[in-house]
Amino acid sequence: MKHWTRIIIVVASISLLAAGCVKVTTTQTTILTEPTTSYTTIGLNSAAAKSANGLSFAVSTDLTTYQPGQDVQIVTDEKNTLTKTNNVRVSDDWPLNGLTRMYFGNPNPDIPYGIAVYQGDYTSTNYSTATPLNLDNPTAIYLGPPVIAPILFSFQSLSDIADIIPGNSIPGGYASSIINQQQISAEMTLKGYWTDDSVSKFTYFSPVVYTIVGGDEWGNLALVHFTVSDSITTNQPETSSQIPSEPFFPTQIVPAKAYMLALLKGGTLMIDNAGYIRIGSPNLPASSANGPLIIWPYGYSFKTEGTNIWIINDKGQTVARVGDKLDLGGGSVDASVVEVLIGYALPKDAVGPYYIAAPLQASQ
Repeated sequence: MKHWTRIIIVVASISLLAAGCVKVTTTQTTILTEPTTSYTTIGLNSAAAKSANGLSFAVSTDLTTYQPGQDVQIVTDEKNTLTKTNNVRVSDDWPLNGLTRMYFGNPNPDIPYGIAVYQGDYTSTNYSTATPLNLDNPTAIYLGPPVIAPILFSFQSLSDIADIIPGNSIPGGYASSIINQQQISAEMTLKGYWTDDSVSKFTYFSPVVYTIVGGDEWGNLALVHFTVSDSITTNQPETSSQIPSEPFFPTQIVPAKAYMLALLKGGTLMIDNAGYIRIGSPNLPASSANGPLIIWPYGYSFKTEGTNIWIINDKGQTVARVGDKLDLGGGSVDASVVEVLIGYALPKDAVGPYYIAAPLQASQ
């Protein structure tokens, strides 16, 4: 039995920052067409679909099981399966409407693939009966993405690298130059979704099965699943005072052009019982109310080595260790400002005050 698919002819415009990703708002004309591809699972956390034009679209996750609040890393990739250069014209044969598309953290109507996330265990035959989760962050707005308006992707042999050929008419007067050797792949990180009630709020993925439906503009469709579990494997009894093995580490989503000039002198980096890194006084016990919760600069990260947690700057250099006493430049802001800077809602137990940290010098 053939399953007919709704095809959406899309006119795209810039929308809001998503919960760890972004989306394109569309107007649409719906027609019916017969699907030409089907999806094939190629691993526990990946799936791919191949179309008649020689392209293979894949979607994958880094894990199959996550804890609530843990990052779910999703990769989408478009690859040429032919042993020669493959010139593929753009199309509007989307297998479903309203896919989340992103390009370097910005919404972009030129991206030829996207995803939707559904709560529940669905297949290619019944996902359309469900409603996708809302990934749009209503509290944050990005500047517009580069406008390419491509007419053709020229893929290298057996590769996801392609030259993007723009049309002659580029909206807004952008230059119509070829973008050479662009990897047609993207990664987005999700922790949850936004509710659609009268007051939008962010919700972590709860402990159930989720379905990721990925699709491209040439009609390819691929599905993968992941599970969020509330069970934690540990060699120690779980107690309310046990500090999480990995801290909550919020960073700014775009580089700052300037930093506030306050200075917290002689504070100690510490992790409270809820897993938040704060700068507090060594004379006070660690608690959720002890010292400001730190919002780190763009590009910062952390790594763990044994019992040590190291702070890494945007150049990959070690700049501090949890437990160090240091002087920290920056300034205090309200929670509403923090959520705009990091691109998602703070967890309910992430109580203030909040401190936007200035860059730290690398450790000697």
